[in-house]
Amino acid sequence: MPDATAKICIICRQDCSNRPRVKDAKGRYLCKSCEQARAKRETAPAGAAASPGPDSDPDSNPFDLMPDSLLSDGPAPCPACNQPIPAGSVLCLHCGFDVRKGARLLTGTGVDDPDDPSSIPVKGKPAAAKCPDCGYDLTGLKSPRCPECGKLVVKKGYREKLAEDSKRAARDVWTKPLGMIAAGVVGIGIWELLADHTGRGLAESLLGIAIQVPIGLLVYFICCLLWIGFDMPWRYITLRLAAVYAITGLVSLPVNYIPIGVVRLGIMVIVYIGLLMDMLDLELQDAAIVAVLTVLANVFIAFTIAVYLAGLL
Repeated sequence: MPDATAKICIICRQDCSNRPRVKDAKGRYLCKSCEQARAKRETAPAGAAASPGPDSDPDSNPFDLMPDSLLSDGPAPCPACNQPIPAGSVLCLHCGFDVRKGARLLTGTGVDDPDDPSSIPVKGKPAAAKCPDCGYDLTGLKSPRCPECGKLVVKKGYREKLAEDSKRAARDVWTKPLGMIAAGVVGIGIWELLADHTGRGLAESLLGIAIQVPIGLLVYFICCLLWIGFDMPWRYITLRLAAVYAITGLVSLPVNYIPIGVVRLGIMVIVYIGLLMDMLDLELQDAAIVAVLTVLANVFIAFTIAVYLAGLL
């Protein structure tokens, strides 16, 4: 391990702590003799380069113009951040300082990928007024990087937007039908309790929804088997059919007060088919066929139960 008190000359790479020495503008040490030799070369007349001599002949010491990291076998300190630069390297991997140009370079992949913040040059205005991580006010900044926490506040890329859309769709699979079921049940409950304080109407409506769900599942299964196809898990179908019947039951309560039967039927058909199209992602003709078959199945089952009960009585 090198001595921490050593003062290494950047030209001869020797410890000059016990010899006359100077510092250059960047704070690096030079032996007095090396510094004088460099000054002599810099102040030499233009024609002196053609005359023979150990200090004027470029071939006599060709390494004087090379970066310090190329002159030694070990790492040399970076002039900008003092981190070690590996031997033979001209670029500091810590801060991007180019020892040949004497300036720090911006590094990147060569392609500005909004989904890869490390590839985005630190330029341009922030995409938001405040940092989403720390809340720092970014108004008036010319760089998209937050000076408080270092986050790049840039516009969302395609993959990030796609991931958010996927999460939103996954939430909608459950939240939308559950919200519809809750709205239907609460609406039916309020309506029935206002009309009949005993709560009998609410119990009958909930029982009707519970009976319709398995019938609707059976009809939809047959339709999928014949021509629609299976493209949704059955737990989602069950939940969505329950939402359809809950909203249909809620709508039927005020519609029943319409005196014209054709109008009542038309409204319920439009509501029922529209809900099937929306919740089960069906085309109009497929939703209409499912609706008709479901109604026929309900009528057949109700008729069968009525005949059975009549036979018992």
